[in-house]
Amino acid sequence: MATKKRNIVTKIVVFVLFGLLIVSFVTWGVGDILRTPSSAVAVAEVGGTRIDEREFRRNLTREMNRLSGRLGTRLDIDQARALGIVDQVLGQMIGRALFDQKAKDLGMVVTKEQIGRRIAEEPAFQDELGKFDRGRFAQALQISNLGEQEYVDSLTRDIIRQQLASAVTGAVIAPKALADALFRYQQERRVAEYITVP
Repeated sequence: MATKKRNIVTKIVVFVLFGLLIVSFVTWGVGDILRTPSSAVAVAEVGGTRIDEREFRRNLTREMNRLSGRLGTRLDIDQARALGIVDQVLGQMIGRALFDQKAKDLGMVVTKEQIGRRIAEEPAFQDELGKFDRGRFAQALQISNLGEQEYVDSLTRDIIRQQLASAVTGAVIAPKALADALFRYQQERRVAEYITVP
């Protein structure tokens, strides 16, 4: 009788412990898999702009595919890292984020007319007569693995960056002394005279 009670108590304790173990796995183990992450992992942060891992991977993959096509061989991540492609892509994204942050601080905007004009003037989207071809536009987006809105957003940021960069560099004029020195250096000619002695 005493052993029966002890066996029953032991079984209850074992069931309770296994129950707690199962609940802990469900709460912490499986819960992490089922829950969507609240925020993506940031690769870099520039001011208030976060460069998330997903966007970085997409840009890196696009650049690796582009280079793989030019080289005629498929690049893997180790080769990309060795060639400095990973750092280059991250550097470009940080540079773009800096421009975006400054443009946001200045309140710069791009109108729909500007975007439409830029898309229509893109040679890759024009037919033989030089007119915008919707089919070529769609095909180019499909090849680039971009959605139309994603392309428009990217183009908007590019236009703003170009405006910002031209505002900084467009009005720069080299000092006259420097321009004259560069001109003399580029236009300099030397004459070599020699004689032969038998």
